[in-house]
Amino acid sequence: MIELCAAAVSSAEAAVIGMTAAAEVPEGHRIDTEDALAAVGRLIDNEHRADAAERTITTNVISGTFDLKTALSVLELARAIERATDQLWPASDIFSATASWLTCPQSSGARWRSSK
Repeated sequence: MIELCAAAVSSAEAAVIGMTAAAEVPEGHRIDTEDALAAVGRLIDNEHRADAAERTITTNVISGTFDLKTALSVLELARAIERATDQLWPASDIFSATASWLTCPQSSGARWRSSK
């Protein structure tokens, strides 16, 4: 459960960093673009960590000697935390699209940025 919670917290941190960086990409700072794209990588890694942690928890609960109420509670909590990391996934599309749109030389975003 500790690994699952750590992945969820790290995903939330990556989402905040990515949103902040993506919001500042139009200012033309390369570091903001790099931060936005790095946040995408962190979200992906953390989502995979959360999936693996939930599978481990499920395996441990099923193979353990827990009473039914405890087992169901642990499984439901793990499922809810893992779903929370899934809900952050669409944010990665926004970060990468914003960074790509504004840094691609052929994009109207790059032309917009260079005209400022």
